[in-house]
Amino acid sequence: MAHTVADLRAQSLKRIEERLQQAVRDGELGGDTNLLALARFIGPMIQGMSIQARDGASKEDLKAIVELAVEALPFRENKSRKARTVAVQRRVGASVQQPQVRSRSPGR
Repeated sequence: MAHTVADLRAQSLKRIEERLQQAVRDGELGGDTNLLALARFIGPMIQGMSIQARDGASKEDLKAIVELAVEALPFRENKSRKARTVAVQRRVGASVQQPQVRSRSPGR
């Protein structure tokens, strides 16, 4: 199972990096952005939010995390902070959906 989970994380990382490449093409990120490092920053953020949501975090709590994460992203200054936050929230939900992995009960 660990191999499968690692594969799913690698697929997710690839999807994030592909979306960041699109952001460079669209002029939202500079061409000198280290996309792999940025994807490796965003991936755990999404995974952590997924765990928090599963544990009962409210939508407002999760939005607050997104707002803080957006502050760390190297967007170009052509968008307002609020517009960037809304764009990231929309893209995270639409472009990078975390695969569901069911854990097995002990003894199975």
